[in-house]
Amino acid sequence: MSEYVLQIEKLCMSYGSQQVLNELSLNVEKGSIYGFLGRNGAGKSTAIRNILGLLKPRSGHIRLFGTDTASRGGRMQLRNVGSLVETPGFYDHLSGYDNLAIACMVRDLPESAITEALHLTNMSQAASKLVGRYSLGMRQRLGISWALLGNPQLLILDEPINGLDPAGVREVRSLLRRLRDDRGVTIFLSSHILSEIQQVTDRIGIVHDGHLVAEHDTAGCPAQELEDYFLRITEGNEIA
Repeated sequence: MSEYVLQIEKLCMSYGSQQVLNELSLNVEKGSIYGFLGRNGAGKSTAIRNILGLLKPRSGHIRLFGTDTASRGGRMQLRNVGSLVETPGFYDHLSGYDNLAIACMVRDLPESAITEALHLTNMSQAASKLVGRYSLGMRQRLGISWALLGNPQLLILDEPINGLDPAGVREVRSLLRRLRDDRGVTIFLSSHILSEIQQVTDRIGIVHDGHLVAEHDTAGCPAQELEDYFLRITEGNEIA
């Protein structure tokens, strides 16, 4: 029997008269990388903000580690979640280490958490460099280090490869695999770039107009086949 780290059930959310999430439902298995895919404006970022408690849904349920986030116990489970919704506003005139030290101070975490997070992202040797000298890929890995402070069991990333060159994409892809394979971290990964996400995920869910219209295992499935499938669904020619 599967153990689910994240469960979303019939989640609805509106901005005024515009319905952004329409009974969105999905389950994310422990120890997996789940790709949450959809065109820009499909509702991906809104769903993530609901998961993290940054927005309140009109209706529906979100469970983290089996506990409803509407309860006090569910809100406490957010301590086990790391997230990168937007790249943190790092101080370019400070080192990567010093930026993470500020984050630890704000979050009341021991400074020892920095060493562990930098080790996981292969950023230890770059920790003393000024962030202003980082490549985009390095900045993104530092952002993931920031999300990993506190050793979360679930990592939620919103468009983590946007704006990265091929080398940066490869860096992030390798990092996510290591976190899953070596640390057992469950990863919920939002993007609209299927060709890249397909290479790192175990399963994808496709959201269209705020509703989950399809799910697909990615193991052994050719990237072109999945890309064609995604385009057919999001262009409204097929609903699965």
